Amino acid sequence: MYSTSKLQPLPSQRITGDLPTNEKIEQLWLHGKSPHTQELYHRTIVRLNAATDNKPLAWLTLEDIQLFCDRLKQEELSDSSRRTYISSAKSLLSFASSCGLINFNVGASVKPPMAKDRLSERILDQSELNALLNADTSDRNRLILNLFYYGGLRVSELINLTWKDLNGEYLNVFGKGSKTRIVRLPLKIVAELKQFKPRGSKRDDYMFISARTKSKLRRESVTQLIKALALEVGIDKPVSSHTLRHCHATNSLDKGAPISLVKETLGHSSVAVTSRYLHVRPDQSSSLYL
Repeated sequence: MYSTSKLQPLPSQRITGDLPTNEKIEQLWLHGKSPHTQELYHRTIVRLNAATDNKPLAWLTLEDIQLFCDRLKQEELSDSSRRTYISSAKSLLSFASSCGLINFNVGASVKPPMAKDRLSERILDQSELNALLNADTSDRNRLILNLFYYGGLRVSELINLTWKDLNGEYLNVFGKGSKTRIVRLPLKIVAELKQFKPRGSKRDDYMFISARTKSKLRRESVTQLIKALALEVGIDKPVSSHTLRHCHATNSLDKGAPISLVKETLGHSSVAVTSRYLHVRPDQSSSLYL
């Protein structure tokens, strides 16, 4: 059951004059966001419009948002997916309200469902991690795996790397929220990157390109690559690029890395996000120290 209030936009609260179209509000809302975020938010708007018969956002009521939430539940989506869509819809309405495009944010009182924390299920044990990092594959693919693990990169960060981003053993990473951070790489990875760099390549050339199209790798291709390599080495659980990022956080904290350093390396927004990785070992408990 979603938590809601009885507040409704009164007729006097309606925006007068020409209403901004939903398409115009979407365009303003998505401006400057990454392609991946734009795709996710657009899917949210499609679902919201379908649930409300394309009603202008300025005319939405609390019942409309409740109907949208119920429709998501009927789709039998996971709690995590429903939470993402509802949070995205709340973000849209909050943006429109703050910009004066609508007079009343009917999504403010709606709370997304709590998603079960399955972080511990996404961590590889040491034998699985070693098998994946040493998979029998190309130099390019092995470097991709190593940068996800040792660099703690997100897939969007990796596919946008260019050769000018490598400065000695330091990697300039353009990350989430348009934030840039510097990641120090192990010398072994740096040496492999320098050996992998094509002769005659330019500073602005992408570091990793498609073998078929010779253009920048697509995130979908990287996702498929990681899944295929995991299956090849016998890992029978879901594995993605983010799995290796999770392993970086968990293993570095296990080995005594300061949590503030892990936060900066991974580009987390706060130490609270990083601290989740202090609790992801299901076989560990403070009771073992008593």
